[in-house]
Amino acid sequence: MGNLAESDEAATQSAKDVAAAERLQARIAELDEKVFQGIARRREASIEMGRAFNELKRILGHGKWQQHFEETFEPCGLTLRTAERYMERARKADAVTKNDKLSIFKPAADQGAQEIRDATEEARAEVAASSGHTKLRKKNKRYVYRFPLNVTDIEKDAMDTLLTLPDWPLLEKRILSLLRRIWMEYGILDERPRRRS
Repeated sequence: MGNLAESDEAATQSAKDVAAAERLQARIAELDEKVFQGIARRREASIEMGRAFNELKRILGHGKWQQHFEETFEPCGLTLRTAERYMERARKADAVTKNDKLSIFKPAADQGAQEIRDATEEARAEVAASSGHTKLRKKNKRYVYRFPLNVTDIEKDAMDTLLTLPDWPLLEKRILSLLRRIWMEYGILDERPRRRS
């Protein structure tokens, strides 16, 4: 009888440990997401600062710009090299914007135009689905992305089940957190300071 009670206690403790580990993983995913959101905000802020620095340099000229920077911004802990990186980031962002000529026009809002957009999106989704590499647009301008992963039937069924779990929103954050780390590791998203070799 004692062994049964000990077994029940061990099972209960094991379940508690699993639940605690899941809560810890959930909190880690939430914190990772906050950091990634901060990185995105920091990037936008650095582009805005770069634009301001570019304009200051144009107004002041090269010699006066550097002196102005040293007197005004270095005491705040900002280095000239960091400002130059921000300036370059702003130039690149502005170049992309300038190349996007069609973005200056508002999209047509009539029923016919909406039907054409919907048909175009549907056709793109069908073509992409047939290639096994799909990006589907949601209405809130986020994307559902299907990876062309080679998985077994069991793994596919497991993923389908995962998508139906009530914890899916949290799991989605954990998966995105892992992907962001991979993108940064391979230099696809360059949001962290570069290591010096």
